Amino acid sequence: MTDFDADLFATSYEWTTELFLLRFNDRPIRERLARRAQLFGTWLTRPLPHYWDTPPPWLYLARKATASNRSIPDFLCLGAIKSGTSDLATNLIAHPSIGTPLCKELPHHDPEKWRLYYPTDDEMDLIRESTGTARNGYFNPHLMDHDFPEAVAAARPDMQIVIMLRDPVDRMYSHFKFDYMFGGAKALTNPVFDDYASYVDYALGKYPYPSNFYTPQAPLHSGIYAPRLKRWSEFFPPEQILLLQAEDYFTDPATVLARIHDFLDLPPVAYQRLPVVNESPVAAPAQDEQSRQKLIDFYRPHNAELEELTGLSFGWN
Repeated sequence: MTDFDADLFATSYEWTTELFLLRFNDRPIRERLARRAQLFGTWLTRPLPHYWDTPPPWLYLARKATASNRSIPDFLCLGAIKSGTSDLATNLIAHPSIGTPLCKELPHHDPEKWRLYYPTDDEMDLIRESTGTARNGYFNPHLMDHDFPEAVAAARPDMQIVIMLRDPVDRMYSHFKFDYMFGGAKALTNPVFDDYASYVDYALGKYPYPSNFYTPQAPLHSGIYAPRLKRWSEFFPPEQILLLQAEDYFTDPATVLARIHDFLDLPPVAYQRLPVVNESPVAAPAQDEQSRQKLIDFYRPHNAELEELTGLSFGWN
């Protein structure tokens, strides 16, 4: 990991975090607008090796000339939103045998359109010469997308897939905080975000219809995992899928990362604690025990279906 600059890697995440914080900042509006303009100018003119979301357009266009000499990923790192996949992605990309993608949140679901975001064949050859192997990974949390498995299988039937699942009750509150952060001023005036109980009751009241707010994924549905795993298993055999539990990763990341490295046939490396990325910096309303219990009751049959499907005990109930 000596060639991996963790602070530089996290720069784009820090820019995005500050932009979100400015939505809740009590500084004068003129100062906030000036800082937003400054951050935009920095994003537009300072090239980085990796972006959380959108790279500057000129950097994207500059890669078009080498598009045919770039490959699509050979493994996926998936999960529901707010399941720890951003932190997992950071630690995986830090491995010297993995090429760094231009950004984590790719804007396309078509694998053929991913090429511009990945290293050239020559760059991958250099990684291979240095470490003995070279891999490219895709790190979007798109576990819930229905059409995605079929598109991936059509492009790369040999794709290896790492899936991380998190206790859906804990994941739901993390989703609420992220929704609150994305909503900014809108969330502050939306009664559904007055407290966590209002958010949970609204989502439960709308079920089975989704209750999307400021993030594109539906908060309640994003914790129902069994149907999504069934969909992936329609296109990929069990030996190409590694299923992980987020709680294990949070408790012992070194052991979980070693399992992934072994699954991907990567040489072992020592674990190094890297900067945490993609955490909500905004103080959202706290969760309450009554809402937690409502969610435990809601997810109990869905968790039972997941355990029957996988033969694993997650201990979430």
